Amino acid sequence: MPTININENLIYKYYAPNEYNLDALLNRYFWFSKRASLNDPFDIGNFEKGKQSQSLHNKMSLKFILDLGVSETGAQSLIPEYAICSFSRNELNKQMWAYYAKDYSGWCLAFKRGKLNISSASSLLPVIYVDNLLQPITSIDDSINSTKRVEKGIVQLFCIKHQSWVHEEEERIVLKTRANRKGEKRDWDTFELNHITLGNRINSVYKNIILTIAQVFNVDVYEIDLSQTDFQLTKKLIQSKVNV
Repeated sequence: MPTININENLIYKYYAPNEYNLDALLNRYFWFSKRASLNDPFDIGNFEKGKQSQSLHNKMSLKFILDLGVSETGAQSLIPEYAICSFSRNELNKQMWAYYAKDYSGWCLAFKRGKLNISSASSLLPVIYVDNLLQPITSIDDSINSTKRVEKGIVQLFCIKHQSWVHEEEERIVLKTRANRKGEKRDWDTFELNHITLGNRINSVYKNIILTIAQVFNVDVYEIDLSQTDFQLTKKLIQSKVNV
């Protein structure tokens, strides 16, 4: 199997083709999603009232919260305050293009690594993939950017997933926000757009709009291509930035 060339200075975010994601690009913001809207039902324990003890996974997550000194009732109000924004370390991931960019009809934004200039947001944190979601979580990673033990623990809990998701090569920003919101917008801040890669099935309307936006942002645009020698994705430059 050929080695995939990954630029460690860049981080990637996949988008499906819709008006909301186009607006996020045009207005330079990330969307942070709450636990209830995440696509992995095992992502974080279910802390809704009356549902915490329905599975061993929820019990283990709850035990971790209790060990931090937070009550079960407290967890019910605390967990919904947090939201995440997901990125990948790989822009040529076949599965990601299939289900996050809607069967290669969306796009992927490549950013130079940055941070959000708000105290309630973590830095980019790699997701830890475990063999068994039921295994005890025993320690808090001191490298997590937070001064409070409870916040450190919750952020760590948001960065643990089962190994079946390891192909995503995910990194997350965890944001503390208001519990009564479905999610939250945050400006890119120090994340600098490096280039845009389009799916090879993107329709002409979205393609032309993004090509125009790329000229305004002065970034290169690539398009997904298929390798002629193996089952790998490649990309080709279709529009160069204006000022080199």
